[in-house]
Amino acid sequence: LVERGGGLPVERGMVIAIKDKFGFIRSEDKPGELFFHFSEMPRGEQLRAGDEVSFRRTREARSNRESASHLTLLPPGTVQFEDFGEDTLEAVVTRAVFRDHGSTGTGGGTRIQSRAEKLTSGGLLKIVEPTVSRTLAASSTPVNNSVASADINGSASVGEEPSGNGQAKHAPSSWAESVEDDEEFLEADHGMVVTGEGAARAVAAPQIGTVLAFGLDDIMAEWKCEGAFVGDRVTCRIAKDKANGEVGAARIALVAACIRRGFVLQLKDGFGFIREHAVTSSNSPLFFSFSQVLSGIALHIKDEIEFRLAADARSGKPIAAHIRHLPAGSIITEWICPRRWEARVQRTPRSAQTIRGNNASRAQDVSGLLLLVHPLAADTPP
Repeated sequence: LVERGGGLPVERGMVIAIKDKFGFIRSEDKPGELFFHFSEMPRGEQLRAGDEVSFRRTREARSNRESASHLTLLPPGTVQFEDFGEDTLEAVVTRAVFRDHGSTGTGGGTRIQSRAEKLTSGGLLKIVEPTVSRTLAASSTPVNNSVASADINGSASVGEEPSGNGQAKHAPSSWAESVEDDEEFLEADHGMVVTGEGAARAVAAPQIGTVLAFGLDDIMAEWKCEGAFVGDRVTCRIAKDKANGEVGAARIALVAACIRRGFVLQLKDGFGFIREHAVTSSNSPLFFSFSQVLSGIALHIKDEIEFRLAADARSGKPIAAHIRHLPAGSIITEWICPRRWEARVQRTPRSAQTIRGNNASRAQDVSGLLLLVHPLAADTPP
């Protein structure tokens, strides 16, 4: 793209930071950030972080560094940093990303995280239903076909992609090798042929079990305010960064939320603990912050709540988030068999008995015991 009468190539990008009389731009299809001076801004325009612009890349005589000049404001939505696959994939979230009073699990502000950064501090999802391979429109800058993948616990390897037998293989070391790999895939599995570097670039759909990183900005607008939590079933599309070829998940839409229930176990100053009510739940209580209580109702011990599962950003331990208060009786803790039984009392229940042992004593209720003798007829009155 060359501006008429110009001579220098015109690029597109986004303003990512505004300082005192200067700022920085992220190019749409080249790595790195470019400095610009306010004198290069359009007359009468006041640029802000997040604005999309066109510019020319020049080299300063004094510092010999590249900078952006001849900035022109573009309509929102013009700049696209990634190419997107055409297939919609089904996945399950394995690491949550969500908002917390204006901040997010992937950081705030206008700065856009890279795929590598999202792999470390963003969300993760695991592909459970792959689809037929489609194509990505070839970008103007050749990129390799490396895949940023991770296992379910969040450990990751950048620059590897799954091979046909489910094992990881090294990503292509060059653009030519990437095209050769795509041609082999198309000829072997789909009878298609890719010719030339300018052709549409085929990207194989990930295999079941592939784990991809994403950020809050990758979630569709309808669910972005809520986020994505562990166990949520979602759909997504593969995204490849035009500048460096990093791959992740984007255009994420919620299919079924994984909502858990439990009881407030303890309350402290600004935080508390929850006991999850589930057959498969562990006995470990879940930490929660009061900032995650959505209803605005003050919680009390033994209150019934529903929540979503996330992880602490520092320790990685499971925590409860997106907490809603439930009316009493919402959680059914026991199932009562309709058949009645004849039984004999083996032990009478007693309250607050003193239990001694290990040089200590504690008060504990003693439960009663019944010995079931035989079931009664269905019409036996209570």
